[in-house]
Amino acid sequence: MQADALAMQADALAMQADALAMQADALAMQADALAMQADALAMQADAFTMLTFCLNLPNLKLSLTDRFLVTMGTLNVYTILVDTFMTIQDTNRRLRPQTISQDISSLHGLQTVSNYNTTRADASAAKLQEVYQVMLISQQTETEKLTLYRAAADGARLAEWEYHNSVLAMKEVVRGQYGSDSDQAQAVGLKKKSDRKRPSRKKLVAIAS
Repeated sequence: MQADALAMQADALAMQADALAMQADALAMQADALAMQADALAMQADAFTMLTFCLNLPNLKLSLTDRFLVTMGTLNVYTILVDTFMTIQDTNRRLRPQTISQDISSLHGLQTVSNYNTTRADASAAKLQEVYQVMLISQQTETEKLTLYRAAADGARLAEWEYHNSVLAMKEVVRGQYGSDSDQAQAVGLKKKSDRKRPSRKKLVAIAS
C-alpha cells in the first residue's frame, strides 16, 4: 500500500513538473512574441525616419497628394527615390557623341509628329529648336577656338625651339671667342673647366675595376 502511495505521489510530482515545463515553454513563446513585436516596432521607427528624410530631400518633387500617399504607404517611396536620383545629372562631364547623335535623331523624328503639343516649356518644339541651334553654334565656336589654340600652341612650340637654338649658337660663339674657361663663358651659363671637379683616385679605381 505504501509503495502504491509513493508511486502515486511520484506520478503527481511528474505531472506537476510537466505542467511547469509547459508553463515555461509558454512564457518562452510569449517572450519570443514580445521580441518580434519589438523588432517590428523598431523597423517601423526606422521606416518612419527614412520616410521623413526622403520627404525632406530638396530634389524630391512631390505634390501634396503624393506625399499623403507615401505617408499612408500607398505610394512606394523607393520608386520615387530611384526616379528622382536618376534625374540628377553631372553636367561637368561631356556627353558621349553617340548620345548627342541619338538626341538629334529624336528631334528629327519629332518633326514628323504634326500634332505634337505640350505645356512644358522645356519640351516644346520651339524650345527644342532653340537649344539645338545654340548647341550647334557652341560646338562650332569650340571647334574654331580649338583650331586657333592648336595653331597658337604650334607657333609657341616652334618659337621656343628657335629661341633655344639661338641661345645654343650664342654660347658656341662665346666659347669660341673667349674660351671655355673665361668669365664671359661663365656669364652666359657655361661652366668653367677649372670649376669642374676632377674625379678622385678612388672613383677612377672603382670605374676601372
